[in-house]
Amino acid sequence: MFQFPDDTTKRYEKIIMLYRMRCKNGLVSTSTNRNLGCGEWDYNCYTYLIDSSMTDSVARAVSDYQINGFSGTTFQYTSQPQYNLTFSEQQQVTYTSVNGETSVSPGSGAAVLNHPFATGSQSGRMQYLWTAAELSAAGFTAGDINGLGIDLGSSGALYQNLRIRVRHTAQDSLNALSPEIDGFTEVYFLNTDFPANGLQRFNFHTPFNWDGTSNLLLEFIYTGVSGTGSCLTTGEQMTDTRALVNTASDGYLETSGGPAVIDIPAAVGNNITGAITIAFWCYGDTARIPANTSIFEALDAAGRRQLNLHLPWSNGSVYWDCGNDGTGYDRINKAATTAETEGRWNHWAVTKDVTTGSMKI
Repeated sequence: MFQFPDDTTKRYEKIIMLYRMRCKNGLVSTSTNRNLGCGEWDYNCYTYLIDSSMTDSVARAVSDYQINGFSGTTFQYTSQPQYNLTFSEQQQVTYTSVNGETSVSPGSGAAVLNHPFATGSQSGRMQYLWTAAELSAAGFTAGDINGLGIDLGSSGALYQNLRIRVRHTAQDSLNALSPEIDGFTEVYFLNTDFPANGLQRFNFHTPFNWDGTSNLLLEFIYTGVSGTGSCLTTGEQMTDTRALVNTASDGYLETSGGPAVIDIPAAVGNNITGAITIAFWCYGDTARIPANTSIFEALDAAGRRQLNLHLPWSNGSVYWDCGNDGTGYDRINKAATTAETEGRWNHWAVTKDVTTGSMKI
């Protein structure tokens, strides 16, 4: 603060504005050439006089931090990695009495199998195929299937989030390169304990209605195992591919709508020459898609976009950008269906061949 002297001989003024005109190339116009630079009547220089009792701005308070999707005043956070917890409603079916049940056994054999439960993995997904001829020969007739039994050669483990799903299929042999992943009906979902050897019963919470003529495809999925038992099963060896077994540990990156970035080492770009393919699995959130998304982006040393994929943009279209010589990047795009971008896992691949000039989605 500055205290003005109490001196009536002095005069004080408030500087409202001070500016300098920027003259083009430092030139000043003359009486014969008014377009050299600045001049007395420069028409690009505007000065407004405003009543000093008025204000020319509005006071506004903003938060020190902004968090996507949060409007409260206190936000809990941690500096340690956290993991999402997903709660699922499982369905347990207990029979107090059985009236008129028919049980049949399609197939036989005493071979010791390490699947679907003795894989040694904490997660698994298996598919098994039974043909209509096998089922009919065993005594199956069209109608509801209410449960399943598996003969255990050993036991002593708890399988978490065990799901059994069933569907009709025209396939008579399974192909690992083109597995069926849709069209299943979930019939069983429960943390399941295998306490003893012998027949393990799975009571379906939703009966599956077999049409009597189609082959049946059964799928087992689990996401956690505890206990010491190996849970071997008994079965038989088939000449055709009737089973697909996958015990790879799966993982995925889930975002909550805000930016989530995984940095890829820049040295990866050194291996890219005249062609590139980028492939991945993607599951779009039905509550947020379509939106202005960007699955990945790569810039060169000059900060120019070389790779980018919008999957999708807010208009539902997919945009694939690749290559930039300083004048712009190449782009192709195409409208996508809802099923191709949200509510399920989809496999995508984008390619570019510099030699042929071909780009594909």
